[in-house]
Amino acid sequence: MTREKNQVPPASAVRYNPALGPHPLVTPAVWRVIGPVVLESLAPVWHLSPITLRRFQVAMVRFAAWANSLGYLLSPQTLLAPAMVQAYLASVATGAPDDEPQLWRLSKSWGLTPQDASVRDGVARPDYRAPYSDYELEMLLLAGRNQSTAHRRVTLLAIIALGAGCGITRRAARDAQASHLHQHGTSAFFRASSYCAFVRPELSELLSEVCAERPVGRLRGQMENEAGITIGASEWLKLQHGVPVLSVDRLRATYVCALLNQGVAVLDVMAWCGLSGAESLDGYLAHVPRPTLMCPFDTGGPL
Repeated sequence: MTREKNQVPPASAVRYNPALGPHPLVTPAVWRVIGPVVLESLAPVWHLSPITLRRFQVAMVRFAAWANSLGYLLSPQTLLAPAMVQAYLASVATGAPDDEPQLWRLSKSWGLTPQDASVRDGVARPDYRAPYSDYELEMLLLAGRNQSTAHRRVTLLAIIALGAGCGITRRAARDAQASHLHQHGTSAFFRASSYCAFVRPELSELLSEVCAERPVGRLRGQMENEAGITIGASEWLKLQHGVPVLSVDRLRATYVCALLNQGVAVLDVMAWCGLSGAESLDGYLAHVPRPTLMCPFDTGGPL
């Protein structure tokens, strides 16, 4: 055992009871069974602040309750074995609370998972020029549609449609309204503050849906602190299993990279994104596959 595992547990950890409160995680009977192993499993992180420690406590309660329901032996060595952690994570539904980083960190702390193992035991700093994959975008849309209120649902869908569907910048998105959606011939476009953005056909139906839901006023909803809209929306999706972190920058990157991948002319991409110079696209090019150039000549010899 390491020195941290020999520490005396903090009073807050001893007092913690997830069977109490208006939304208990487990029943009192289950807590009596899993409580000791939860406390013991957390020994390597007892030194953390109470707020941070609570995330580990909640994760271990859910994990231990799952293992107990299946009849597994309740010990840190059994629960935090890599195969057991993987089995639990595979059972967690998309959109459920995300306990993966906490469980892998505990598994490493107990020496059950190698320190250099490629597992998600922390929150990585996102690359804001990296587009969402099709699967990630699908998970964002699913989570948006499954919100508890109509306000949250429409607000999230509006943020996604404006970002990934139109590439609208933060400033332009604040005043975006349904009346800004229009046609250029057979293609849909969305008018921003100083430019006109092409609407990706893959998300035009979603944008039309949002406009129908909020035909007047701001598409992202009315709020005095406009900057707080995206912050609040990010919190609605925070720490949900299988749902990526909501980022308006990554949504715009999804739009830009999709256009470049489809072979849209650089001048058109610049115009539709409100960019004044092609150098503004440099950060996105690392995420756009380069075409394979075919030459009939042998480059090793004279032409």
